[in-house]
Amino acid sequence: MTSSDLATALAAAFALIAAASPDSVHAQAEPRFGTRSPSTCGAPVRSQPNVAQIKALIQCNFEKKSNDRINLVDVITVQAGGKRSYSQYLDSYATGIDTDAKVLPIRGSSTTYMCSPVEKLPLHPTVYDHDNTGKNCLVVKQPKAEGKCYKTTFGDWWCGMSQTVDPSDFLHDQPPPSSH
Repeated sequence: MTSSDLATALAAAFALIAAASPDSVHAQAEPRFGTRSPSTCGAPVRSQPNVAQIKALIQCNFEKKSNDRINLVDVITVQAGGKRSYSQYLDSYATGIDTDAKVLPIRGSSTTYMCSPVEKLPLHPTVYDHDNTGKNCLVVKQPKAEGKCYKTTFGDWWCGMSQTVDPSDFLHDQPPPSSH
């Protein structure tokens, strides 16, 4: 096998791994917001997700961009509990849940970022009246978040977790996350 053949084979193998991986994928940076791009979901997870897959599913399900805001999350820790049966009381709001499949409770911690566009509004040609560069995000730390992973009626797994946080704990005028 030549080095060219080896390089082609390795590239193909990595492409297959990436296509089969549930890990979240980032596109290019978002200069308008001074952040990275939101995660996009890789291939659907068809079997019970492991911790790395749960983190990726939480990110790709939460992270979104609109004209006036980008939402990002850094999942710091995740722990999966034992599977339980569907509960109409606990799970009725879960869109598309397969009521015959087991639900996987999860808990952990995360930091969410809700960032507005970076703005520099000039008062004079060389003096800025408003410059939110590096302080355009609202940050919410969730040290005791809880949630669940469940199988949808299409056979894909969905995961999400959150925590009720007092608005007085919101951190205003914060920098965006530095990386994935």
